[in-house]
Amino acid sequence: MSIHTTFPDAIVFPDGTIRLVTESAKQWAYSNTEVENSCSVSTVPDYVDFEDSIPQMMEDDELVVKRERQPVFHYRSKRGSSKNKRASNDSEGDYDGHRARFEGLMQEAAERREKSDPPEEKRDEI
Repeated sequence: MSIHTTFPDAIVFPDGTIRLVTESAKQWAYSNTEVENSCSVSTVPDYVDFEDSIPQMMEDDELVVKRERQPVFHYRSKRGSSKNKRASNDSEGDYDGHRARFEGLMQEAAERREKSDPPEEKRDEI
């Protein structure tokens, strides 16, 4: 049994944003929409907003269009997250937090050892 997966040329998101995935989708958008007025074929953006009729027109011209249920921001890269934008002096605070957690874990382990080991005076009796 064979599973055939078709790679989409374009992805349509619920807010109307269209991601042009392949070069053929970008070339189609350049020649069939007004994108040509704002850029060259080599600089067509990946994410564009078109009229609602554009995805159907793309399908009519035999491009594979996938419709997503999740919004576009769900799929965008997380590289620009606030964690990566911290100032360099925050690294000391991160270190202090790690050190405090480590010391707490070490203290808990020492307390568990004390509970499991009998006191010295009781060891002599055993």
